[in-house]
Amino acid sequence: MRELRGYTAILAASALFGASATIGTLLMKGLGVPPLSALAMAHGIASLVFLPWAFRTRPKRADTALFLLWGLNGAAVAPFLWFAGVPLTTATEAALLANLEALFTVLFAYVFLKERVPRRGYVGIAALLVGAVAVTTEFDFITFGFTEHLLGNTMLILSAVAFGVDNNVSRVLVARYDRRGIPFYKLWIGLAVILPLTLVLRVPFPFNADTAPLILLLGLGGVAGI
Repeated sequence: MRELRGYTAILAASALFGASATIGTLLMKGLGVPPLSALAMAHGIASLVFLPWAFRTRPKRADTALFLLWGLNGAAVAPFLWFAGVPLTTATEAALLANLEALFTVLFAYVFLKERVPRRGYVGIAALLVGAVAVTTEFDFITFGFTEHLLGNTMLILSAVAFGVDNNVSRVLVARYDRRGIPFYKLWIGLAVILPLTLVLRVPFPFNADTAPLILLLGLGGVAGI
């Protein structure tokens, strides 16, 4: 039953991540919300979900470096690459490339946590690699028509690498702390980097009747839900 709950949660998170590609496309490509402000607003909203447990689950000094890595990578670098890449490609390609997160999670777990996958797992890894090449290049090596979305897709692949690191750090920390509380610290470590950037770059925050529902969905589903 424990494994079943785990697999169910992972599948639900994957579905939310896939849906957030469509929401992000509508928000940033359709309504013109800048990626940095979309990221800041989504993270701020998501952090409120974890606030009731945050002050009862404070990081220990010995884990400071791990929390900083978790926050800077998982709540700043990885999501920024994703938010910036989504408007530069299609929602379908973004959703498909999001599956690479699982590949890099497995690879980093193999290297750093010494985890091993069954032989059939390597078939899945190979399928993910082929799928990534297919989505990114469309196997068009004659006209190179895929270059239209190459920058966006490259950013999404790099975000998958960063999220792979994030998932492994998350696994270490949730074994030591209440998983309902520590995401608050992760999100605000990321916001400590993102918010000053929005101020320096004078990025607008278009939170209005058109954008608010999508920002709420992205924050609650795409960030807190995952």
